[in-house]
Amino acid sequence: VPELGFWDVVLDYVLIDAFEEFSRPPSAVLAVTRNMFLSQSLKESTLATVIWSMLKAKRARLAVPDGFISHFYDISEAVSPTITLGFLGTDEHLRDLCHYFKEHMCSFIVDIFSLKKVRYTCLRELAEDIRLILETRLEMVQTRLSTELLPVA
Repeated sequence: VPELGFWDVVLDYVLIDAFEEFSRPPSAVLAVTRNMFLSQSLKESTLATVIWSMLKAKRARLAVPDGFISHFYDISEAVSPTITLGFLGTDEHLRDLCHYFKEHMCSFIVDIFSLKKVRYTCLRELAEDIRLILETRLEMVQTRLSTELLPVA
């Protein structure tokens, strides 16, 4: 890739890498997320500590200590405990929603590189097709989230 763009960073580097991490989490993370005796807040604070330790080790190996990856780790440190509990925690309903989101994101990525769904003939058609696929996937996810998260009367 000659130049990194939004799609490269968000889709490939952030989402796909995160989904891969959740498919093979460290045993310390699994021990915390699956522990039925710990409160949600204790799980989050413990995960924050575990994730901080893992990111500290990764930061030590960075070639550019103040570069993009360092800032990415800052964001990861803030959001990872909550997302980790969503994907790996004991709340089955939340876990199902997270996996639904993951499935749609992965399908979106496959769709935008499909020659059957996207016209790579000119930039305008490419942008139109990607926008349409994004809107369709986003609407599906929003519909599921809005129906699943509505309060029960």
